[in-house]
Amino acid sequence: MVKLIKILTLFFIIVVFVSCGFQPIYKATDNNLNISDYSVKYQNEPSYIIKNKIQEIFNYSSSDSVYTIDLNAQQRDIPLIINTNGTVSKYRVEVIMYFNVYENDSDN
Repeated sequence: MVKLIKILTLFFIIVVFVSCGFQPIYKATDNNLNISDYSVKYQNEPSYIIKNKIQEIFNYSSSDSVYTIDLNAQQRDIPLIINTNGTVSKYRVEVIMYFNVYENDSDN
């Protein structure tokens, strides 16, 4: 009988913790993320490829954007395969991006 009470208590505790209905309040999902609300400002001039990839994602032709992304993109080319005559036939490209997001109406 004691064993049955322990099993039922354990089952009740598991059911309570699993089905508590917890949902995060500040969760960024696709439903509340609107890409047209963002404009991009570059701290440095990134390469053509990086700039095009960012333009594919963000539509910053809109003048009524709510947020501004202050972006610093750093690209580094590392030679992987060096030929015997000293020329490089293959590079590894590393891109590091630092960014800050600001509201246009305030300094937040």
